[in-house]
Amino acid sequence: PPPPPPPPPPPPPPPPQAPPAPPAKEKKEVKVPDDLVGVMAYILWEQAGKPDGADFGTSAREKLEAEIRAGKTIEQIELELRAPPSTQSSASISIDDSQKSKPQPVDAPQPSENLPSMGSVDFGRIDNIIAHRRDALTLIRKASDVPNLTPSMSEKVSRPLEPLIDAAAKDPNVKWRRRFGMNDGTSLFVSARENESSPDVAELFIVSDNPEKLVLHWGKTGENADWTLPPKEIWPAGSTQPETSAIAVESPFVPYPGDFIVPLQAITLSVPLSLNIAAIPFVVRSNDETRWWKDGARNFVVPTRLKQAEDDDLTMVDDVLLNELIEAESSGMWTLMHRYNKIADLLDSSLSGMYGNVDHALSKLFIVMRYSSVRQLTWQRSYNTQPRILSAAQERLTGSLSSAHANLNISSWASYFVRNMLTCVGRGGDGQRIRDQILEIMHRNHIKEVKGTWMEEWHQKLHNNTTPDDVPICEAYIAFLRSGGDNGVYWRHLADNGLSRERLESYDRAIRCEPEFFADKASALIGEFQDYLAVLKSVHSAAELTSAVKLANQFLPNEAKGYIGFVLAQRGCAEPLPLMEACVEARSVIAPHIQGNRELLYLDLALEAEVRGFAERDAGSSDLGAARLVAPTLQNLCLSVADNEELCYCLNTWTTLPSITQGIRPSKEEALRAAAVVERVRRALGTVSDELSGRLAKPASILGKSLGVDPWASDLFAEEIVRGSPAFAVSLVLSRIEPLLRSAADLGSWQIVSPANIVGRVVVASGLHEVQELEYDEPTIVASRQVTGEEEIPVGCVGVVTCDTPDMLSHVSVRARNEGVLLATCHDDDLFEQIEKLAGGVLRMETSSGGDVTYETVDEASLKASSGDHASHAAESKSKFAKLKAPEWCGSWVVQMDDFLDGSNVGAKSKNLAKLRGQLPSEVILPSSATVPFSSFENVLEGNRENHALRDHLKRTLDSIEKGTSRSLQEELTESRALVMKDLYIPNQASDAIQEGIEKAGISWPDGKVRWEDASTALKSVWASKFNERAFVSARKAGIKQDYVRMAVLIQEVVDAQYAFVIHTVHPTTRAQEIYAEMVVGLGETLVGNYAGSAWSYVTPKDSTSDISIVSYPSKSVALTTPASLIFRSDSNGEDLPGYAGAGLYDSVPMDEQSTVPVDYVTECKMYQEEGYRNSVMSQVASLGVEIEKAFGGVPQDIEGCITRDGRIVVVQSRPMAGFEPEGTV
Repeated sequence: PPPPPPPPPPPPPPPPQAPPAPPAKEKKEVKVPDDLVGVMAYILWEQAGKPDGADFGTSAREKLEAEIRAGKTIEQIELELRAPPSTQSSASISIDDSQKSKPQPVDAPQPSENLPSMGSVDFGRIDNIIAHRRDALTLIRKASDVPNLTPSMSEKVSRPLEPLIDAAAKDPNVKWRRRFGMNDGTSLFVSARENESSPDVAELFIVSDNPEKLVLHWGKTGENADWTLPPKEIWPAGSTQPETSAIAVESPFVPYPGDFIVPLQAITLSVPLSLNIAAIPFVVRSNDETRWWKDGARNFVVPTRLKQAEDDDLTMVDDVLLNELIEAESSGMWTLMHRYNKIADLLDSSLSGMYGNVDHALSKLFIVMRYSSVRQLTWQRSYNTQPRILSAAQERLTGSLSSAHANLNISSWASYFVRNMLTCVGRGGDGQRIRDQILEIMHRNHIKEVKGTWMEEWHQKLHNNTTPDDVPICEAYIAFLRSGGDNGVYWRHLADNGLSRERLESYDRAIRCEPEFFADKASALIGEFQDYLAVLKSVHSAAELTSAVKLANQFLPNEAKGYIGFVLAQRGCAEPLPLMEACVEARSVIAPHIQGNRELLYLDLALEAEVRGFAERDAGSSDLGAARLVAPTLQNLCLSVADNEELCYCLNTWTTLPSITQGIRPSKEEALRAAAVVERVRRALGTVSDELSGRLAKPASILGKSLGVDPWASDLFAEEIVRGSPAFAVSLVLSRIEPLLRSAADLGSWQIVSPANIVGRVVVASGLHEVQELEYDEPTIVASRQVTGEEEIPVGCVGVVTCDTPDMLSHVSVRARNEGVLLATCHDDDLFEQIEKLAGGVLRMETSSGGDVTYETVDEASLKASSGDHASHAAESKSKFAKLKAPEWCGSWVVQMDDFLDGSNVGAKSKNLAKLRGQLPSEVILPSSATVPFSSFENVLEGNRENHALRDHLKRTLDSIEKGTSRSLQEELTESRALVMKDLYIPNQASDAIQEGIEKAGISWPDGKVRWEDASTALKSVWASKFNERAFVSARKAGIKQDYVRMAVLIQEVVDAQYAFVIHTVHPTTRAQEIYAEMVVGLGETLVGNYAGSAWSYVTPKDSTSDISIVSYPSKSVALTTPASLIFRSDSNGEDLPGYAGAGLYDSVPMDEQSTVPVDYVTECKMYQEEGYRNSVMSQVASLGVEIEKAFGGVPQDIEGCITRDGRIVVVQSRPMAGFEPEGTV
């Protein structure tokens, strides 16, 4: 056999193995603070040439992450970014080509290489950029009494013609008048009046304060309006016909007699109506013919047909400034350039005091500018303005506005209107670039100037009359290019900006063609027109953020740049809150530097608008997250309004709420605090709105009608200004969170002040005061938006529902509870509007023990059934008081406290104080008191001949009121009070006795000085309050004769109160056996008087007064203070009648005027700051109520008192609660 095969060779040795590859290095994850991303994005944006709309946020984050991975620390990067431009490392902030804006045409300007300094702000987390919350009180701008005049005009400038202008305004025979400026600070005043002795003659009077000798160059016009030669019979003395004119007469002005601050010259023309002359046209020249004056670009014209002139209400505007504006805007040739120059002229005159109150004058200029900016006034009429000339006018006006802002009180309304006029006009800039660059774009891109093409039509408009419309036109064309030539995109963008085809075709250089699309040039044209858009915006746009940042950069404080950089980098993010906070922080940093700086003013306006836009975008949040927007929107408003003190206190209080400001559901107590702040903010917003409406509505209406503005624009002018202001954003956010806060505080939609189950017909009133004198002949429910608390319940009214918040202890509240009338506040606007819509219908309304109100519509039969019960109750109430008689004078001018309980000489206030002596703990103080008894006033009237004329007048007034007067009740009573104060003579016998009685009672005069004149004024004021409208209506409604009411006057020292309180020893609404008390800062008049806002209110069991349940936190804006003084308190015999509740109908008057001071609960109020202290004080007050009720035999008491600054409790008065008076007290 063959041999076996050889064995296989051994396998080759394995090749040497490479060492294993090291594991891939994981990419280090780093976290970059968002605020530094904003700073870096700002630098990249500026280094790229500040391109409009570019977002460098992503690039900035990537670059910073790379630097951290390379070994740099956050602190090192932050130091580099904060370093001044000269020390910054160019490597650390260089940008890649991919980060730069698109290549620009060769001839386009290159990006700036100047890098901004980012400042030294201590950045926190950007999810709450204001973690180091700014002190709101540093933003306060208090109203100032310093006049709003330029420094050189510290007093109002007298106008030489003013006496004649005022006299003409008061002369009923003057049917037409005008004042014209003569462009050199002097004026021409023209009037047309009816001659008293010859009514068929029109007397034309022309007067001037110009120092040059003047000549009137004049003629006449008839039906065809042609200028013709006037007949010689109406030529004034010295008139001649110039050789160069066949249709004119020249008449010299003559010196006008009188004592004026400068010499005047005048001329009078008498024109018989029989000559059928329609008007006298004229111009004025200097005697040497070197100067001529016209009405703008046209002749002066004065009408001679006086009846027609009088019927034309545009001729009878009494306001000189409004007349000047109307005359100017009515000129034959008029453009934006003319308007801007005219406003600049009038601005200077207004600041000099020529038109009186500077605030009011500037509000009128603002109205015209606003009408102009919203295209309600013409931008071009019979005149073309080249871009450079328009931009020069803009530069002049914006410069004048900035200078004015520098010289005005920053807290004034004048400053507010100056600032907001800047929103109505672009900066100006280099207008010539508008004209030049459109041609350069066309030439660079080989677009021919061909008539009948869109580009050429727009080019011609730009050359001859550029306007702010060119900004949206440019934007529309860019959008058209980007869409690939979609005409619909072009027209849609124009429509969104208020431009129609008709408007484009209405231009003097009309745009009629559709835009052309250049496919081969589209990309280049987009870049070209983006740059051109920036040029247009620099001239025409007012508060556009990107442009504003570019121009204000050199003036920006370093601290502001980081905030602004963040906003520019993150504007497109989904979370508005940090953007809003960054904007308001930037505004706060800028604020100290802004006055008079045009570029910072424009930047401030742009940031304000950004916050408003962010808020409106995010206010629809579905939960309390919207509450996080309150602080930035409120801070935005604080930085925008004139007198912002109240708003700053609101902001200061809001920022102390830890849960709500973070959007977390609050505890009940925090929700109650928040609800109080919201109520206070609401009132502050109402004040801002009312101020703007009061200042703008009337002049806006006059100007609107005179200038042909659309009626809707005129009617809604003030409302639209408010809606476009930062106040609207605050209101929007509050409306979203209010229901949620009330829910968290267990407050519900209703607050019941006086419970009742009723049936009545619904009537609607804007204010309860409007209907308080009415007598309804059927049960009526009044739905009233305003209830201040001082009103009377109308006769026949069974219920009042309101969206206002009258105090639980106000007069109307006490009256409603005493009469069994429903009084309830509805906190749900939609619900209240539903009730208003039921006006004329019949409702059944019922209150529940849980504090809710339900209602349903019912038929007429239900109303009729309730009418009988209501009528019998009213008749019973009237019969109770029908036989009451007035008390007689006791023969003494003063009753001491020891004698208060003897007889019926003093009122319940005095008697109840006497009853309390010896009944209270020793640490509780009863003030020393003396009382001028009942009928002392009537005795002074009867017993002194000096007063008999006044006595007879008052008697006639009472008789005429009973019989039905031709004048209103308010007018009759106002006159009566004024006469008591002016004419009442207090005999020496009475004054000596009262002064002696004051000293005998141990009452100290302030500073130890007897001041009888001041004391007698206060005494007469209390007596005069017998003639107040509310008391009259109340007494008449109850069937009490006016002559029955007699006034005792309780005299006490004013207590220096830190807090004041009112205690009810039974709950006034639920009648529960518990203490209900209210407290306020300062004197108690803010609690019982007509001062808006809630007090601290709380309840506590009588047997455990330390168990405090707070019902509401304070929202009152002011506290009352007074120096050491005496107070004269009304103590009438009508105040405590059972079933009448007359307390508070008459006045209590301090001898020295009380002053109001704003309340800052957070920093100045210990009761707000310290819970332990608050509960201790509230418990002491409640315990006092229990003791006083015991002292009066268990009769529920209504107690007023205060706590002094050294912590002592003083009881000022106590009386039985309404409805709980003991039997037999009548």
